Amino acid sequence: MTQKALTQQDIPPKFMPANPNKDEASRLGRFARWMYDNHLQWVNPDLATYRDHLLESLSPRTVKAHLSTVRKALQRVARDRDYLYRVAAHSAPDGATLHDLKPLVDEFTHRIDNATHPDESAVKIITVQDESDAAHIRLTAQQANALIHAPARSTLAGLRDAALIGLALATGLRADELVSLQVADLHQQLGGKEALLVREGKGYKQRLVPYGAHLSVLQLVQAWLDTAGIVAGYIFRGVTKGKTGKVLEAPISVRTFERRLLLYEVDGLCINPHDLRRTYAKQQYSNGMDIVAIKDNLGHASIETTQTYIGALDAEKRVPSQGYKYL
Repeated sequence: MTQKALTQQDIPPKFMPANPNKDEASRLGRFARWMYDNHLQWVNPDLATYRDHLLESLSPRTVKAHLSTVRKALQRVARDRDYLYRVAAHSAPDGATLHDLKPLVDEFTHRIDNATHPDESAVKIITVQDESDAAHIRLTAQQANALIHAPARSTLAGLRDAALIGLALATGLRADELVSLQVADLHQQLGGKEALLVREGKGYKQRLVPYGAHLSVLQLVQAWLDTAGIVAGYIFRGVTKGKTGKVLEAPISVRTFERRLLLYEVDGLCINPHDLRRTYAKQQYSNGMDIVAIKDNLGHASIETTQTYIGALDAEKRVPSQGYKYL
């Protein structure tokens, strides 16, 4: 069932700013839809319940920013006396005068002011200094090999997934960078070495990632391209269901990549695309690659970020090497 489109009558006139930016439009539109779907009154908003609703799918920091935008919008509503009087008149007996409506309008303003006070829908954000090894997955070489061979390569979708996982582990690309790759990006050169081109990484930066010892991953990717009949354009495309699946023109989405990865557990681990990126960083560091080179291959802006991906770098330095005679 499709949702009924919201109309201007469903939203207070001053709720949306005159020229909302992309974030404002998204956040306020989501809140308006939630109010409408739950049959709630605009003069009696419940931001605490909305906060809990958002926390089911968004991070605390994102929810905090979201609620800040909504509070400002509701405060505009509280200052729109013409709108509040219209709402009051709708619920008041026939013949009520402006004088009769004023106490109700004042009550509306009071309710919105209380609802938009930050303490009423505060979001707790915990700053994590140290994360356990279980917080982020970094596969061992044995686990990485098992994951590459987990998809059934006898199917189109399985062969594509194996090639996608293999290339992710071989290059450490972000999920959105992987699904955006084109055939021409596979065979580039960096200092005379075979490399992969990332046309537009994070921050609109282009970079080349050498394959090095992972060059044979191109054989797996080529097996997918040959089977799928792809000679140009996007590499990792959607495949229709069925024994004789059809390869689509459009690339798969990041969400599809995430969903497909969940099909292939290794040692009981549920793996996401970013875990493959962390695995790349950890494995290259363990194999002796300079951390600056890892940073450049991953497209990071700072060494500090790369260190968090490697994970064990800081931990090893902080493990005491000599104890005391406790017993």
